[in-house]
Amino acid sequence: MVDLHRRSIPVRVIDLVERCVEFDALLVPGYIDRDQQSRVVLFPQLVFLGFGSGFLRFGIDEATGQLRVGESAEEFLPPELAGEPSISPIFVDLTANYLGDGSPAKVRSTTLYTNEDSDPERGNFRGVVIEFEGGDGISFDPFAFSGIRIGTALDFSTVLNSQPDIDAAQIFPR
Repeated sequence: MVDLHRRSIPVRVIDLVERCVEFDALLVPGYIDRDQQSRVVLFPQLVFLGFGSGFLRFGIDEATGQLRVGESAEEFLPPELAGEPSISPIFVDLTANYLGDGSPAKVRSTTLYTNEDSDPERGNFRGVVIEFEGGDGISFDPFAFSGIRIGTALDFSTVLNSQPDIDAAQIFPR
């Protein structure tokens, strides 16, 4: 267990993060809006990062708005996208945008951020930053207007590290 000033990261979360040594896919649910000239719209209430045996799944906790971190054997579409005749649910593949040229992105470290609303026992965190070998990285912020904001590691970690009520636990892959 990793102890922070106010929270502890449970072993099962640490184990999951340590097993994620490289990522080869980044999928975000979305839909084709037939009422808007077949426009593709992201629905980032879930984000799936593919690794060897499945997906690191990010969702939004309905009660707190915190980022819920978990594991999935496969990706799935949110139920909110089912049953609406004017849309076609799809997955939008953002792999090339955030993970690079097609070879798996090798993880250097993962930082889990907590604040007073976080509940690491339930897998709920203020945000997550994954840094890759070579200096690039990706962040997941659940407090964007439209859902989970995917961004650069540097911008997000700089903002969170400057806030006094935020704790961070950096975990390295095995």
